[in-house]
Amino acid sequence: MDVRTACGIVGSFLDQDDATRAHLGSMWTAPMHRHRSIGRLLVNEVLGWARLNKARTLQLMVTSNNEPAILFYQRLGFTRTGRTEPYPNDPVLIEYEMSLPISLAMSSSTLHTLPLCDNSDKRPSRQCLIS
Repeated sequence: MDVRTACGIVGSFLDQDDATRAHLGSMWTAPMHRHRSIGRLLVNEVLGWARLNKARTLQLMVTSNNEPAILFYQRLGFTRTGRTEPYPNDPVLIEYEMSLPISLAMSSSTLHTLPLCDNSDKRPSRQCLIS
């Protein structure tokens, strides 16, 4: 039997009040697969989905104490909008809203050129992507 372990997961949705806004709701990359472009691939998959659904902006919320995630999203072109709110799981923490105009994001033709992870020999493969 061929058993695979997930290397990352991402969730997204269209704004119910404005379908031109897509939201990256949650994202996670397995620790052993970090720094291998998996996060970038997951965001690119969401961008491709958002484009197909005619969204113009991709938004997300990130906790103020998650500096690696903030820097990661900034490298992808996201900027803070200025909107903040308390983090639902710990109101002491603040979440920052970040946004990326989809027109400025990587074109969908380059989505599948990024490396993916493989659990057998740690080389790229598509099997471990969960969406």
